[in-house]
Amino acid sequence: MERKPYKLTREGLEQLQKMIHELENKANEISRQRAEAAGVGGDWHDNFAFEQLIRDEQLIGQQIRELRKKLSSVAIINNGTIKGEVEIGTIVEIEFEDGERELFTLTDPQIADPSRGTISYASPLGSTILGAHEGDKKIYSVGKKKFHVKIVKIGGRSEK
Repeated sequence: MERKPYKLTREGLEQLQKMIHELENKANEISRQRAEAAGVGGDWHDNFAFEQLIRDEQLIGQQIRELRKKLSSVAIINNGTIKGEVEIGTIVEIEFEDGERELFTLTDPQIADPSRGTISYASPLGSTILGAHEGDKKIYSVGKKKFHVKIVKIGGRSEK
């Protein structure tokens, strides 16, 4: 079965590569600490610190493998190439059912930060509005709760 591409912007790819590099450095440091914790002559038996370092090393190794797997299937996307449609990289103004409007940039999970105005295309809201056009009304769910939104403008803030 063919693996689905992992869509990232160039910025997201750089962030993914940085995360892998940082985890590899952390793994190297843990490996060094584990060697010290093992002690001389193999007195690692019943050594909690040594056992914890092994678990940490295994966890980080798994994280690195998962990120490398994503990296091997990355498809770089250009920011907002289809005019009038919500895509990864486009700025979109959304009106919520309470009348509140918010401006977001739809981006990849690696760099999404709602507090900074970016939402992931993989989030409930992001996946719902992906491919939408101005004026479209959409419903997305978070748990059992449903939310209604309207795509007000693609590419910037509308005049209110």
